[in-house]
Amino acid sequence: MKPLRALTILAIFVAGFFSTNAQDVITLKSGEEIEAKVTEISATEIKYKRFDNLDGPTIVIEKVQVFAINYENGTREVINTVEEKAATTDENYALLHIYRNSAVGGLLNFDLHLEDKVICRVQNKWKETIKVYQEGLVTLWAKTEARKELPINIEFGKEYYIRCSITMGFAVGHPKMELMEEGIGKREFEALKEKRK
Repeated sequence: MKPLRALTILAIFVAGFFSTNAQDVITLKSGEEIEAKVTEISATEIKYKRFDNLDGPTIVIEKVQVFAINYENGTREVINTVEEKAATTDENYALLHIYRNSAVGGLLNFDLHLEDKVICRVQNKWKETIKVYQEGLVTLWAKTEARKELPINIEFGKEYYIRCSITMGFAVGHPKMELMEEGIGKREFEALKEKRK
């Protein structure tokens, strides 16, 4: 009878030990470990409950903050957000933010070309954002009574602010394009209101 009782107590002890250790462990990139019960994993978030408060609120953490999850069954999942980022975002282009905020030569509009293709019609007090799927050195150009060019080295994933204007010419005026420093360009671009189409 005594050996059976001892075996029962040992079984209860072992079951209690495993139940207290039956938790998921979330390891953050900072090195912090969170004892939890993971409830859901999406493309961008991980939802869990704190292991010491399973009846408490569901906590949401961004997936990019997590290095790995060790599950209660002994399996380990290393979170790879690099591949997911490539799958969910299209970085095979650059953005050209083109705008004209000067009233000089306000009645004169011109076509802006990227190499041999017209990408937009530049107007007075106007702005437009264009995706460019061509990397490397390209030439933006426009022509009224004279052709003016702006070479730009395009890199995918980057944004460029192009300020357009008209300068004095002999009869009509010349188009002018300037590659602006990002801080100035962004401020000027955002200050312009979208024209109704």
